[in-house]
Amino acid sequence: EAEEPKVFPLKPTKGSYSSLAPTGHGDGGDAHDFDLQTADTGGVSEGVHPIFAIGGGAKTGTCWHEVLERIPFDSSDEAVRLAVDRAMRIHGVVNPGADDLNEKVDVVSMMIRKTLEYKILSPAQETFCLRQVVAEDRLSEWEFDFSSRNAAETTEAVTAILKEEWRDDPSKASFLSATECWKREIPKGFFKGFLDLLFRHGEYFYVVDWKSNVLNRRAAGFNEEGVTSEMAAAGYFFQYLLYSVVLHRFLRETLGERYSWERNFGGVRYYFLRGIAAGGASPVFSDRPGERLLDRLSEVLGLEGK
Repeated sequence: EAEEPKVFPLKPTKGSYSSLAPTGHGDGGDAHDFDLQTADTGGVSEGVHPIFAIGGGAKTGTCWHEVLERIPFDSSDEAVRLAVDRAMRIHGVVNPGADDLNEKVDVVSMMIRKTLEYKILSPAQETFCLRQVVAEDRLSEWEFDFSSRNAAETTEAVTAILKEEWRDDPSKASFLSATECWKREIPKGFFKGFLDLLFRHGEYFYVVDWKSNVLNRRAAGFNEEGVTSEMAAAGYFFQYLLYSVVLHRFLRETLGERYSWERNFGGVRYYFLRGIAAGGASPVFSDRPGERLLDRLSEVLGLEGK
């Protein structure tokens, strides 16, 4: 007697940040995130910083990501400009015959230099910048994959944890508000994605994401309130939590008993590049999710092992 054919569930088996994010499309497509929602045609009013004259969208985001992925962080000003000029021409961010070509290359080159020199704070309250990160201590466009076969059914499980862990933190109120109608099916297969930058400084490891968002096209918009609002509206809070879980588990597996969240987990830094160029008051979003939160999220997302 013939065996009954196996029936395979027609449910998604792969996922990424973009497929699960509150603002995502749920299609689980390209796991890269190059700020698609910021597409525009450029052009600014008089008196506005020229960095906002560079059009937004995937083309610009990809171009700036490529520059920051490929250049050594201790590059000279000339090397930075050459890399920017090449990338902007290749990706069509500027017209090679445009009268303002050199001006736009100069503006973006300045943005890259200021990004590399921007001072951030470690959990030990020490200031440093990316210029101090040597090549062997950084991984750009680091790809990850992990099993999610034991994950919770939907992202409602994530929301429940965040409501418990963040209920007494006023700075997370806008993030919690963004989860109210967030219900996406978590695939029972695997997650994949790309971290823009993973680096080590001292004993701490950090996740970095580059953002080309324009916000309100004013330097004043890149203050703590404006950047946090953008993080909530775009669903980036889930992105940085996912990336934090990945880093936490990666360090636990690679360092073994030597790993300590307190000693080694540096957290996340979201560089809003235009805000850095324009001189915004707080253009880098920082957070360091706690160890208990990361462990709880690891469980609901299905990461296996200790």
